[in-house]
Amino acid sequence: MMTDFFAHEGFGDVLGKVITRNTPDNDSIWLSLLEETADAVLPLMRMITLPTLGDLECLPAGKSASYFPLGTNGRRSIVELIQLVNGGKHFSLSTQGLFTFRPWQDGIAPKNIQICGLSRNGKWLYVKVITKRCEKDDDARDYALLVAESVHISEVTLAEMIHYSSISSRAVWCEIREKVEEWYDNTKSRLGLIGNIRTDLIAVNALMRISSEY
Repeated sequence: MMTDFFAHEGFGDVLGKVITRNTPDNDSIWLSLLEETADAVLPLMRMITLPTLGDLECLPAGKSASYFPLGTNGRRSIVELIQLVNGGKHFSLSTQGLFTFRPWQDGIAPKNIQICGLSRNGKWLYVKVITKRCEKDDDARDYALLVAESVHISEVTLAEMIHYSSISSRAVWCEIREKVEEWYDNTKSRLGLIGNIRTDLIAVNALMRISSEY
């Protein structure tokens, strides 16, 4: 069976439908895969420190193709921005999770920034950042084209998040996959370092035990 090939059996169920053509369209396939992927990664997300919504670099910079983190509000006062956030009792710029946004294109800064998110407690989030153009500081080498006028954070269903944000379920899925690859590489690197230290300490312990016998 297809489920036998996957640690998370939900992937097998979805891909089995692809093979047997029981799923009517590509969008529904990616939506199902995204849902199963979230279920698969949530236990890991709860074990590690994740980036916050405020860490997401989504405010376009003026002199480069880079972005300022939302939490800096284009290097303006963070206190000022906190007052602009409407996330109810549960969500704020400090909410940890995986977030992605729709980049601006063709040099045209968006009036609103649409953000999709999966919080570390498994909630799908739709974030709408209402922006305004920032006045240039002549002393700044780089500056934000936009700053936030308000930030609205809503808990939604997966289907609602995709609909409101106009970010495809495939794009969100790819963002999670890339993050898992990053976690894997970082963990592999740390395990290699830990393994080397462990080997050295085992050798030191063995030599000390031998020396104590003489």
